[in-house]
Order: sequence, then structure tokens, then C-alpha cells
Amino acid sequence: MTGSGSERMAPRDTDSSLEIRAPKRFSHVGSLRAREVARDPRRERFSFDNVTVDLRECRRIDTPAILWCVVFLSLAFRRGANCQLRLPDDAATFDALTSSGARDILAAVGVRFLGYRSVSKPSILLPLCILQSFSDVERAANDILDRLMDTPDSGPPNLYATVAETFVELANNGVEHSQSEIGTLGMVALDVGRKMGNLEIAVADGGVGISPALKAATSVDKKRIWKDWSSIEYATGELVSGTGDPHRGIGLFGVAEESRLPGAVLRLNSGRGVLHINEQSQIRAIRNNLFPGTLAYVSIQFPVV
Repeated sequence: MTGSGSERMAPRDTDSSLEIRAPKRFSHVGSLRAREVARDPRRERFSFDNVTVDLRECRRIDTPAILWCVVFLSLAFRRGANCQLRLPDDAATFDALTSSGARDILAAVGVRFLGYRSVSKPSILLPLCILQSFSDVERAANDILDRLMDTPDSGPPNLYATVAETFVELANNGVEHSQSEIGTLGMVALDVGRKMGNLEIAVADGGVGISPALKAATSVDKKRIWKDWSSIEYATGELVSGTGDPHRGIGLFGVAEESRLPGAVLRLNSGRGVLHINEQSQIRAIRNNLFPGTLAYVSIQFPVV
């Protein structure tokens, strides 16, 4: 996947520490204070000695926010920072974060944790994993299908293929285009209530972003991709391709169209742009807080029978 904003005039970071405090409801990077997330950990000038993401006050953390934590801290660690994650005091929020697989990914990177308790097991169909190749994506998609079929109340069977295909489109896009030094991250979660269920597909990377990836292609209209947010809109268009193949696209047009179905939502963050699509909305991206790479999040609701 692919938009980082231009920072050619930004000075080299010289502060020794950076602390980012998440709010009680942490939905996505747009929930954070803009000044705290303005520094880009993909850049060599990101040179903090210590980086802390503080989740202690969180009472709810959504999947896009979890992916931001993993991408930001993984990239900051690669820039040489000592990174730590202050875990949520709220038990349910702690369980959501830990059961996602985020703690395992960050521990393997070298991020330290403050706060611990035992964890319950919500229905994570595919815990957060690192995808480095198309074969990794194919194996993960097969696991998703197997777990959907084996999990009670996971939605109507005709939805399973949509979930797997959406995951494959987004993950392959990340593997092929992102140039991410931390790989492409993917997860699929299931949340079932009394009347409605919800399937979540999330894929993120710490790569160059949609805008630079499109600018490197020869088959796109360069006049329409001058900012991160305009690039996201362009990338969701039909027959847009970052590969040179006009029939393949980069996987986003079909996902965007699926997100117009009742009960579906798509969120795309790339660099300083964000796009939100549901059955009522028009495709219009806006400027947002910096996501250092690209995040694609799809939510699909279904009635519980």
C-alpha cells in the first residue's frame, strides 16, 4: 500500500523524548493530538532517544488505533529510539489490545511494556501478523476462511469469500507497493452482539504511502495526485494501477465499491490524508493527522440469526 506528506523544510528532531497520550476513546490516528504525531518515524531526522505511547486512560481502542500503535512504535524503534507502550488500565481495553496480537509483534521488535494482567480471548480470527510475500497473504487468507467456517455466529457463509477477498486485495497491495521496512501487517477480527455481528479487516504498513507509489507509476494522471488526500481519492478509482497493468488496479476500487453496501465501512489513512466510505457517503478524502505509511480498515456488519 501506499502517501507521506512533504517535509523537506522540517528541521531534524532534537528533543530527547516523545510521549503520546491516547484519549479515552482511541478510534484511529485522528483521535490523537496533531502536534504529538506530526513527527514522521520513517524519516532519518526522527531522532528521539525515548518514545512512549501511553494508553492508560483508554476505555476503548479500535482496530485502526491498534495498527497505528504497532506501525509507529516499530518504525520509531528502527530509528534508534527506546520505545515503550503503557498498557491500558481498563481490563476490556487491555484484552482487546493484547488479543489482537499487537503485543506479540511489538515484543518481537523490542518494544517494552508497562502494565500487565491476564488476558481473555475475544474472537480474533487472524491475530496481527507480518506479511512479506504473496504466499504469506495466501496462507493467511486460507486461515481466515477455515476459521470463519469453524467459528459459530461468524456471519452468513456467502460473506466469507468477501472477507477473504478483501483481505487479499489489501494485503497484496501492501506487499507489492508499500516498500515498508517493517513489512505489511494484517488482522481479521469478529465481534458478535445479541442482534448484530461485525467483521473487521485491517491491513497497515510503514511504507512510502499511496501518493509516492502512484507518482512512480507511468499510467496515472500526475495532476490528480499532488497531495496525500487527493491521491487516496484517485487510487480508489476504477482501472487505476500502480503496476502498469490497467486491468489490475491496486486493489482499492473493488474494496471501495464493496464498502457502499449496507452495513459496510472503509477507512483509508495514508500520510496526511484520510478517506471514509460507507453506504451514504461520497468518495472525498481530507487532510488528517499523519499516519506513517498506509492503513486500510474495512468493517462489515451482519445480523445474528
